Amino acid sequence: MAALGSPLAVLAVALVALAALGAQTPQASIVLYPTGYARVTISAQVAAPGPVNISLIGVPEGLTATYANGSPVPFEIRGGTLRLEPAAAGAVLVSYLTSSIVGKGPSAWYASFSTSYPTELELPRNASLIYASSLPEEIAVSGGSLVLYLAPGNWTVYYELPPPTRGSGGGPLNPYWAAAAAAAIAAALLLGARFGRRRAPPAARGTDSLILDYLRRRGGSAAEAEIRRALAIPKTSCWRAIRRLEREGKVRVEKRDGENVVHLARSRPRGGPRPRAARWPPPPRRPGRPRTRPARPGGAPRTRTRRGPPPPPSPCREPPCWRSSMPRRRSRRLR
Repeated sequence: MAALGSPLAVLAVALVALAALGAQTPQASIVLYPTGYARVTISAQVAAPGPVNISLIGVPEGLTATYANGSPVPFEIRGGTLRLEPAAAGAVLVSYLTSSIVGKGPSAWYASFSTSYPTELELPRNASLIYASSLPEEIAVSGGSLVLYLAPGNWTVYYELPPPTRGSGGGPLNPYWAAAAAAAIAAALLLGARFGRRRAPPAARGTDSLILDYLRRRGGSAAEAEIRRALAIPKTSCWRAIRRLEREGKVRVEKRDGENVVHLARSRPRGGPRPRAARWPPPPRRPGRPRTRPARPGGAPRTRTRRGPPPPPSPCREPPCWRSSMPRRRSRRLR
């Protein structure tokens, strides 16, 4: 019996080892969109029926878990972990959208996340890579987009979107130029990692300075909604920055037609009169009489002519004159 038990134990250990080899490490894929969302896809190979835990990347929205044939897999989300309960062995595909790993700075977009699996990160079409927190294992080009192959760990990647163009969209990216750009980026990252000089992320200016600069460019005033759209600032952050500038006396907020209009505050001495705005251009002068009399058509100088003597005064000072011919009435007053 002891001789029979030993082969059975070896067989059990072999089956456990084969099951462990059959359960492959999950693979993750992240596709970044220009709208600020990302599509996360995690593929896992289930070796046997039973609960399986998968670490999620970001906060999921609209998560689905299916087999390879499209049939759904029961699941439960517990914090940042997805608990699958497959009824059979096979490939399981988890897909969802998330906006928690994508953000926009003053001059560039960025993706910051933590992954437990080998991950493919695909940038938006025609986007330029600016900075990566570590050296990717590989950089490739697929369909006009840069694809970074990342190892498990914490990652922060900065990228810049192409400026919008009017009319029809541009053609496909030239593969030769894309390959040259990918090679140059890989060489720069390799040199930076080799010499220990990592490129710092782009410097972020304060929201207050951005709002003040925008108001100066717009002539000193702009609507709050217009400032949010132009600087791509969240509504709450923009409102707090404007209130902070108003408390410091740098801006003045006016309520006009149901919306806030922000004006730059003009500096004046404390307690003194408010300076009057100068009118420019100045108003035109009223047309007046010419100071010099024009010359005669013949060119001769204009001379004054002496007028005749004034007419004799009229014998009747009090018009009409027929009163002088009427008899005067005698006064009834006794003398």
